[in-house]
Amino acid sequence: MCGRIAQIDTPDELAELMGITDGLESLDHVQTAYNVPPSSKLASLVAGAERGIKWVPLEWGMRPSWMKSKRAMINARCETVNQRPMFKRSFASRRCVIPATAYYEWLLGPRGKQPYCIRTSSREPLLLAGLYAGGQCVILTRAARDDLAFIHDRMPVAMPREWISPYLQDLTAAFASFTAADALDLVYYPVTRRVGSPRFNTPECLEPIDD
Repeated sequence: MCGRIAQIDTPDELAELMGITDGLESLDHVQTAYNVPPSSKLASLVAGAERGIKWVPLEWGMRPSWMKSKRAMINARCETVNQRPMFKRSFASRRCVIPATAYYEWLLGPRGKQPYCIRTSSREPLLLAGLYAGGQCVILTRAARDDLAFIHDRMPVAMPREWISPYLQDLTAAFASFTAADALDLVYYPVTRRVGSPRFNTPECLEPIDD
């Protein structure tokens, strides 16, 4: 599961890092944050015209008008994303990539839930696979890597930068990207329990603590 991320790079910084500027003006109202909850606007990459890539703001969480639950879906399992009616059309033609500084996951232990921060060792953004419809998006999840499974049995589908274009523009490559996170050099460490509140939004969210 992925229910909280961090994104501290501004849209301009993301555009420079990714080398993509098309659509950048649409991100004027996207806010950077150390503790990003669902329903927030996320700077996202989608397929553009003539096999290009552009930026768009997407709200994290999908809730179609026919959905009875009041809670939006924030994740979709990659194993079944092409089968579920809610997601299969979006996966076929409306895939997105969401840059994130890190994501948070909670380890259930004898003292309660301990949040962990997971990010790249290079401090470059994680590139999370997602899909979208009607200005809303979900993040795809997969079985956790062996080194992360002790925290949680699921993790976001993440990819190296060279996978962005294949994932967005080629359906066969999108399926292949589900294991791309295996090649990433990821680090993980416990962080303050205050991350549990989305109102807590300071650099301390990303700072390691003694477990």
